[in-house]
Amino acid sequence: MKPFLNNREMNRIILTISIIVGSLSVQSQSMYWIYFADKAGTVFNPYEYFDQKAIERRLSQGISLYDSTDFPLNASYVCQVEHLSEEVIGETRWFNALAVQASPENIEQIARLSFVKEIVPIETYMLMTAVNETEYEILDAFLSDADDTVMEVHKQLRRMQGDFFVEAGIDGKGIRIAVFDAGFPKVDIHPAFKHLRDNNLIIKTWNFPLKKENVYGWNSHGTMTLSCIAGIGSQQSMIYNEIEKKNVKLGLATGAEFLLARTEVSIEPGREEVWWMQAMEWADKNGADIISSSLGYGDARHDVSDMDGKKCLVSRAANMAAAKGMLVCNSMGNEADKKSWKTLIAPADADSVLTVGGIGYNDYHAYFSSYGPTADGRLKPNVCAYAINCRVAKPSSDENKQYDFADGTSFSCPLVAGFAACAWQKQRNLNAMELKREIERSADLYPYFDYAYGYGVPQASYFMFPEIKSINKTFEIEETDDFFTIKPLVLDFDNRMYYHIKNKDGSLTCYANVYFKNEDQIKNDFFSVSNPQSNVREVKIPKKSLLEDKQLTVFYKGYVFTVSLSETDIAHLKTDTLKEIKPVTYTDFMWIREKSTNDNKPSTYGVNAIHYVYPYLQWGFMLPLEPMPQFIFGKTQNFTIGVAYKGNVSKWYSLGGSIAYTYNSYRINTPPIRTFAPMKTKTKEKVNINMLSMDIYQRFRLFPGEQLGFGCYIDMGVYGGWNFDNYCISITKTNQQNDLTIIRKKSKIKGDSYIPPLQWGVNIRIGYGLLAVYGRYRISDIIANNLFPRGDEMLIIYDFPKLEVGLQLTIPTSM
Repeated sequence: MKPFLNNREMNRIILTISIIVGSLSVQSQSMYWIYFADKAGTVFNPYEYFDQKAIERRLSQGISLYDSTDFPLNASYVCQVEHLSEEVIGETRWFNALAVQASPENIEQIARLSFVKEIVPIETYMLMTAVNETEYEILDAFLSDADDTVMEVHKQLRRMQGDFFVEAGIDGKGIRIAVFDAGFPKVDIHPAFKHLRDNNLIIKTWNFPLKKENVYGWNSHGTMTLSCIAGIGSQQSMIYNEIEKKNVKLGLATGAEFLLARTEVSIEPGREEVWWMQAMEWADKNGADIISSSLGYGDARHDVSDMDGKKCLVSRAANMAAAKGMLVCNSMGNEADKKSWKTLIAPADADSVLTVGGIGYNDYHAYFSSYGPTADGRLKPNVCAYAINCRVAKPSSDENKQYDFADGTSFSCPLVAGFAACAWQKQRNLNAMELKREIERSADLYPYFDYAYGYGVPQASYFMFPEIKSINKTFEIEETDDFFTIKPLVLDFDNRMYYHIKNKDGSLTCYANVYFKNEDQIKNDFFSVSNPQSNVREVKIPKKSLLEDKQLTVFYKGYVFTVSLSETDIAHLKTDTLKEIKPVTYTDFMWIREKSTNDNKPSTYGVNAIHYVYPYLQWGFMLPLEPMPQFIFGKTQNFTIGVAYKGNVSKWYSLGGSIAYTYNSYRINTPPIRTFAPMKTKTKEKVNINMLSMDIYQRFRLFPGEQLGFGCYIDMGVYGGWNFDNYCISITKTNQQNDLTIIRKKSKIKGDSYIPPLQWGVNIRIGYGLLAVYGRYRISDIIANNLFPRGDEMLIIYDFPKLEVGLQLTIPTSM
């Protein structure tokens, strides 16, 4: 029988597929920013373009209404570029650029236009900074106080002394806040936002991906973040053995005005940067005072070295927004436990952004909250707030599930944005950068800072009661030839001490927080075996760690003190042989969490780092490319277990290889054996081939993905295999007068004449995240002489099936 496709035709098909796939990989990179050289001939009237609120903001801060960055793009330039583009995604007046999707050939033509200054590929994607959501209502008892005299202030706001704002009637009135997120489902009907609807405080909305006003759907992330700025939720408390429901403020800015912008769609690679930029200019145009963004750009398309506030366009846009009088609040990111990243995301790296990290209710640094500094050594985060078990509104139709708890710096950021609105209402004379600085000064650790907490948690009392308060000495530092010894003088309820060692350029070499137990805590500790009276609580810092003009700064209960080495110390330490020692990390009386800035260096191992190794499983089956009646294809399957290596050449291109074991089982279509009635005979036959294989592949990532970081990709490669163990199994069932006889034969297939030891071919995988669909085409022949042994007979088989398709499951080993 003549096959449908010969080898030459099949190879031609494979080549065509490769070209198509290569074309797809190119198309995935075909979005660009087209920067224009000028805005020649454009006309701009700020009183027609800006909302009255935007004009008032600029005039109050001494900002020109005729800034050239607000002028429109040259319409002729836009028209010519649009003619050569497949799609215009968006534009930015601030940077005089047009975002387009175009073929490489047309991009070359665009580059030759005289008014085009620069063309830059769009290489970023948006990442929401929520970690998870929890649904255990028992936390209410811990997060609420039965003795609340002010309604309505949730624990997450009390940590910022938000009750002071509430008692004074400060709720962000007169401040306009723009919220950028992935959607705001049910905000138009949810009870947590009834006060916003009743008072017409949602001024404008815009859905940038769909170019329409409706934002009340899609991802629930925006509903949750908005509730942390302005939500009023329902909370149950037990009062005199009775359940009492009361309203509680989830966010402080319940009287502010809002602009809601949907800027993120998880399956739209690269476009989110354009939409975020457009949303920033839209917010400026419509009079926003504060931007709250719980989104950002991380490791999927950037390197850690890019987090310098200058590389990413959104970071530059955030700085531009500050220059136009807006305060931009952005989440620090949830990358701390991602070994290949650890640091912050853009635009949190921008100098003018108020970047917010995360802590838990015990004031520990949230395990996921990214660490600073920026790539160029600047302090980040600026401040922090609760990011664990934050009370949020959820878009549920079930009344009992309309409120929940969630984790992530996605929620610490809007908590601080609401705080900022109240602070600005209280001190309206401040400009955006002055407000940012005052919020830093209000934080409870100021002037101490580190790369986990920043300056600490902002405090409302700083704005409500600005007089200088005297602070008593809470610790002392004793000095010996080799050590500074820090001793607390006060031990009561919250005995947390912070210290850092600072270089002369202002960067930190290490920082730590220390918790001292008081006597009552030790006595009540079931596991404590020490005598409280016999232990001295202290921290020893080797003086050697302060060489090269370093300084030690200690913060404890509001008191801050800084020490450095004297000339005598330096002379002594140059001859001293004492090695540096680390302080005790835990005793019954105290524990220390010390972090060196070297600990924040990202690993070269990870999905988006330089190297990555991962195991995988495959299940597949054979498909005929020609009529092959000898096989039962539905039962001809294979199973593979392997380990693969991926080396990232760039964020979108990788080279790799794998080693795998494959078990192939070919089910033979055995013709029935003619017998005399009443004898019935049925035979099942299969050929099993065990193979060890290696493959080499190249990966084109079409677009990145959140969470596990694999994104959508196409792999193309070649493989070679060794058939090391091959055998035939025959099972014959004979039924003669209800007497069933089963004969099972297993015969090893020997000799190269039937199954050559080596085979080779090409493969392709198309995947997203952990799942992929793969195809493998064997170029070599399995049966060299077209004859295959079947017992004492020789069964004619032209060749075993060559095309294999199936599913692959990747098992992640690290982030």
